[in-house]
Amino acid sequence: MVLLKEAFGEDPKFPERCAITLAIEVNQSDLGDVIEIVDRSGEREVLMDKLRATHPVHREHLSEYDRNFWNVWTEALALCWATETAGLSGVTFTDDRGKPDLQSQDGTWIEAKTIDLSLNESKTMERMAELADQGTVPYRMSSDFTQAHPTMLKKFQDGLEDAHLKLARQQYGALVTFFSFRGVDWGTNSKASERIIAEWAHAAAQSHASRIVIVRRINWAAPFVDEG
Repeated sequence: MVLLKEAFGEDPKFPERCAITLAIEVNQSDLGDVIEIVDRSGEREVLMDKLRATHPVHREHLSEYDRNFWNVWTEALALCWATETAGLSGVTFTDDRGKPDLQSQDGTWIEAKTIDLSLNESKTMERMAELADQGTVPYRMSSDFTQAHPTMLKKFQDGLEDAHLKLARQQYGALVTFFSFRGVDWGTNSKASERIIAEWAHAAAQSHASRIVIVRRINWAAPFVDEG
């Protein structure tokens, strides 16, 4: 991906399974529309600065850097949704100093949240991938997949409450909390998850008097939840 090479150099020395390494190797063409919209918004340099700040180059690589990497992309997804789907004008990244992540010209604030696997689940998935590479078929205990993972809705609720705390510091403007739902820990079917999340969002948008938008991973143009 050209943008990542601009941000981190032609040959950044990251581990094989680092998010940036993988994105460059597969050229991550599915983020091309995101970069195009960010460019049109005049925010390319800001996006690269954010990526560099959250995924340091000259330090020992940590798994949290990869999570930070995707958190920044969630902000970019939120910018795309706000600009192209919600029709807001002049959407830009903020300086993140106690503010929601983005703001539009009309004063609407947008807080971007990534709902991802837990660290333990991420490590388990990495280990399973390593075993598969070695020719071993990994096995996990069965589940009925009908109930939400215990921490799933808490992640959404915590994210919403944090967004409202940031809004309260600004003392003006409407709020959109934009979630990228990247995954849930083992034991919950994706369709069951989406149904449970949609029910939560409907109630939460009413109780908080704000808008909640939830997309699957990077599918910013087609939210499966848009409430409030």
